[in-house]
Formats: sequence, C-alpha cells, structure tokens
Amino acid sequence: VAANPKVFAQMLQTLNPHLTDALKTPKNA
Repeated sequence: VAANPKVFAQMLQTLNPHLTDALKTPKNA
C-alpha cells in the first residue's frame, strides 16, 4: 500500500489530518 510516500502521506491525511500535521510540524511533540 505504501508504494509511494505521497500515497502514504495522503492516506494518513485522509485518515487523520492531525497526524500528518503533527508529522509536518513536530513542535508540539
């Protein structure tokens, strides 16, 4: 399923937009 990083990121964004946001901005982590 994770053949492409874009597809994986898009899937994560579709499932949990907050998760992708956290990954993009690991400031609150």
